[in-house]
Amino acid sequence: MSDTRLKINSLKELNSKLLPKIFELRKENAEVKTENTKLKQAIKANAELKTRFEVLEKKNKTDTSNLIAKNAELRDRVTKLYTYLSEPKSFENKKIDEFLDLKSKERNLVSDTSISPEQNYPTKSQCIEQELTKELQSSRVIISPVSTNITEHQSSQITTQSLICLFQNAI
Repeated sequence: MSDTRLKINSLKELNSKLLPKIFELRKENAEVKTENTKLKQAIKANAELKTRFEVLEKKNKTDTSNLIAKNAELRDRVTKLYTYLSEPKSFENKKIDEFLDLKSKERNLVSDTSISPEQNYPTKSQCIEQELTKELQSSRVIISPVSTNITEHQSSQITTQSLICLFQNAI
């Protein structure tokens, strides 16, 4: 029996040496699992960020294309405006500009002196003035609604004075 007793004692001794190692390995295993979970979360977050980055990159390309087109359009408009402003003005165009400047100043004086809540919207005369200004600035021929029978030849003979009269009648 002493042999068995010796074996039991030796096994107990071995068991007592192995228990701390088992606990240490379990602790390491738990740490590895925690780190593994963190890495999986990081991989998932990375994939989400990559997808978001690709979407933003695509949007950026679209926005850049739109801005390039808008820039080209604005450059074209500036070039046309510069050409228009650098061309010598006829007497008639100078009179139109003077008249429009005068009316603009008058409108600014009126709006500065009588500010009220009702003036949030332009009046009928202001709308007509804005339309006439747009028409004159775009160099379109203005034909009075009353005289729709005017031919192209006759419409080109409309003078500055008749435009001023038309505007004053509209007010």
